[in-house]
Amino acid sequence: MTGKEIKTAAEAYIGETMDDTDALEGINAALRWLNDNGLVYDSTEIAAEAKTWTSLPVNFITVSEVTNSAGELYTDYRQRVGQIIFAEADTYTVFGRRVVAQLANLNETPELHLAFHGSLVDHLIGWWKLKQDPDDADGDYHVKKFERDAMRTSLTLRSSRGPATATITVVR
Repeated sequence: MTGKEIKTAAEAYIGETMDDTDALEGINAALRWLNDNGLVYDSTEIAAEAKTWTSLPVNFITVSEVTNSAGELYTDYRQRVGQIIFAEADTYTVFGRRVVAQLANLNETPELHLAFHGSLVDHLIGWWKLKQDPDDADGDYHVKKFERDAMRTSLTLRSSRGPATATITVVR
């Protein structure tokens, strides 16, 4: 869904027309709340010197894997908030999760998995209602529904989909 489609769905529920600037602000508030739970994966190349802390891009949150210039998995690195250090000099590709990008306008589509898009509608409904009346029970319900459903979606997408394996020990 584009930002306009999210806005249109929220307007259908609330029965009012929402200003584009407000809709964009409400959607971006949801994207900021999702942060790492939006599960946006990315990669960056780093030309690193040995044993020298190097800054990661400011939008990187976690590192999940590193490969060296030969494309081989590389594990001799350490990470701390916003920085990474390698044992050897090389050009590395760092894979990980990053912050969800904000929408610049309502014609854009959030870079989230489609499963999150319905939750963004709920957030916009709740955000709008609470903006009009901070004590609105329906607005509070929709914001909480967004948080609950977005977390459930995040956990579902993180879960392993591979074949189940079990080790059975036979005792005789």
